[in-house]
Amino acid sequence: GEDDFFGRLENGARYVFYGEQLFGKAALKVAGLPASDESFSVWAMPGYDIDGDVVGSGNRPFVYPNITRSDVEYFVITNSYGSYKVYRARKTDGTLTSEFYFEDSELCSYDQELFASLIVDCTYMLSYGKIREHGDLADYGLASDEDANAIIEVYTVDGVYHKILIGDLVPSGGGFYAKYYTKDFVYLLDTSYASSVMRPAETFLNGTLGYTISQTNDVYSVTDLLIKYFNEDTDIYISRKVDLTVYNADPVNSSQTLASVLHDKTRFSGTYSGWTSDAKTFAGMKAQNASSDIVLELQLTNYADDTGDYAVKFGVVRDSATGAVLPSSAAVSYYDQDTKAWIEAARINTFEQGDKSYKQYELTFNTEKRVRYIRLTLSGAASGYFVLDEVTSYADGKDAIPNESVAGAWKIVSPESFIQKGYNYAVPDLSAFSDILYKIVSLVGDEVVERSIYRGTEEEVHARLEKYGLDSPNIAVSYYFNGYRSYIYASRMFEENGERFFYAYSSISFTDSEGNVVNVSPQIIAKVLYATASYFDWEPSDLLDRSAFSMYIDKIDTIDMELPDGAYHFDLQDTDGNGKLDTVLCDGEVIDTSSFRALYVSLLECYRAGLYSPAEGDLTDENLILTFTMHSDIKDTEIKFYRVSPAKVIYCTNGEESEFYVLYSDVSNVINNLIKLVNGEPVTK
Repeated sequence: GEDDFFGRLENGARYVFYGEQLFGKAALKVAGLPASDESFSVWAMPGYDIDGDVVGSGNRPFVYPNITRSDVEYFVITNSYGSYKVYRARKTDGTLTSEFYFEDSELCSYDQELFASLIVDCTYMLSYGKIREHGDLADYGLASDEDANAIIEVYTVDGVYHKILIGDLVPSGGGFYAKYYTKDFVYLLDTSYASSVMRPAETFLNGTLGYTISQTNDVYSVTDLLIKYFNEDTDIYISRKVDLTVYNADPVNSSQTLASVLHDKTRFSGTYSGWTSDAKTFAGMKAQNASSDIVLELQLTNYADDTGDYAVKFGVVRDSATGAVLPSSAAVSYYDQDTKAWIEAARINTFEQGDKSYKQYELTFNTEKRVRYIRLTLSGAASGYFVLDEVTSYADGKDAIPNESVAGAWKIVSPESFIQKGYNYAVPDLSAFSDILYKIVSLVGDEVVERSIYRGTEEEVHARLEKYGLDSPNIAVSYYFNGYRSYIYASRMFEENGERFFYAYSSISFTDSEGNVVNVSPQIIAKVLYATASYFDWEPSDLLDRSAFSMYIDKIDTIDMELPDGAYHFDLQDTDGNGKLDTVLCDGEVIDTSSFRALYVSLLECYRAGLYSPAEGDLTDENLILTFTMHSDIKDTEIKFYRVSPAKVIYCTNGEESEFYVLYSDVSNVINNLIKLVNGEPVTK
């Protein structure tokens, strides 16, 4: 029949034509001559060779018929470095996604170019020849799975399985021997397989550690940062500094931002005529939920260290023509760190003021507790909307959120040793911290050295971490971003061949839709170069604001500066009432304001240069070279500078010894500028 003329594959495709053999042998038989298959040729059908292999360009045979990456469900590579699986995940409806993932390293991205080469080498295996009479397979490194240099196993979406062994390098070095597991041929593959299936899985992976940001502006969505120094038993906790937060309220004027108007240090003065014409001073707020209270929460910079006296002052407008109503009541509460509860401390049950009027109110209380947060709760929002001006909190009679200097958007709330007496937090060094934060939340290791790090027994996992100095990390960094908390653990710094680096691994946690905390991990150990994450080697104090003193000059009333041979008193005045310094008097005489500003800048540039522990005899009058005293409505500050070596000057702030020293050259510059100023010489920045 017809089938006698063709050879067919399992799928029914014709791959070879036997017609010449059949007709030739028949003709010889009729002629009475001997005939055999070897006397005639068989012909491959188009697209195939006579063995049934699909052929490509130049009639080169495929090890198995080529497929596309969309045909692959997963594949497994085994080589001298181990075995790994790459798969496509399934959607909730059971269909496959188009993305591939490395098993146990699902959180890691990978080099797309390298991966493209890998999957092509696994699915488009076009050989440049094959050996039919090959003899002993051991001569090619193909006798068994154990002999092979690499094994490729491909599982298709249709349930078809392919397995290919990659053997020895051909003697010429121009390729590799290979064998399909059910075929008795040895194929010749090109050298590209050395850089794809024979490389470690780690080399495909990017060193993804934490839940990284995708664009620069994402850094503003990071809410906190924790740095733990294991060897020093020091934890640094840094969080967002938000002076005023408004809950359950929207602005009546959509162009306003409530928090900025209510905390801009501008209080109404004069005769009230209407609040809508003064949007820079007044803020109208309506409740998002009329049945609930409006809450204004203040984060205090300072606490009442001396008297324990606190107060909240605010102004209220009543204007029925515009819809501005009085609250039915107002209460002030503070957050108790010990009980983790809000404690009501003062209340106004009745607001008494006439229509079309503005009136200031003040709620006061006293507590021995260190107060960090105060809430002002306004009730009665259902009857209309409230109009307030500046909301100010006070501690020991002074503004508790003074915004006295450029502090940025972050605060250091622990350790306590970093925080000055009377303050609730310290501030990080602005320039250094901004750079560090961005580098932390975008950190990707420079090289992946281990993957699937949690495989095996507990002892094996520990040994793996120990190999890289991660069984006892030197530092851990944690941050919260976009609903995920990342934990990155880094080793001590290593140095090899002049290269400095760390090893790091990580975990990530989040809360699922059912409220359960889920912990996941990229399961890699990454090598991180010093240039990539130098902050892993920083001292805890390196994060602090490096200024010995910092305050806006326009907020200062008087400054006294005393040298061993003279003292000088400066009055700083705002004569035109615009809030800016315009006149300076030295001991009653007007001096050049720009020169005084330059002197003040030189004081601000006395930066911390390092740690120093004062020894006996350091803090003496003999070593005292400069005393700086500042008075303002916000605070009073006295700083004494003591020279303890040719290069180092230590200082005390309000009687408290600092852990740091500044350079004598910086303090000497202040002293020289002071002498120039009082002698009538110009001082420049």
